[in-house]
Amino acid sequence: MRLSIKLVSALGAIALALTGVTVQADTPKAGGTLIMSVGGTPRHLNPAVQSGIATGAPGAQLFATWYGLMISGMPTPILLSHGTCLTIQEQ
Repeated sequence: MRLSIKLVSALGAIALALTGVTVQADTPKAGGTLIMSVGGTPRHLNPAVQSGIATGAPGAQLFATWYGLMISGMPTPILLSHGTCLTIQEQ
């Protein structure tokens, strides 16, 4: 009995090791569309009104800041590409 448990464990470890094949992803390209799915339907998209992953995941993107701080304390643009000007146009 003990031998079969060790044998099954060893075979399982070998099988897991063989499935660890890595595939290199393509180089990311600028632009495109991100489609995100979150389990559940949030009542609000404002994380200040409701908490939880269904609200927090899209809310974090909707209410993201224009700038962030690097470790050195210098501001770095997050949503602004050059940190100079943001123009909103109605269509």
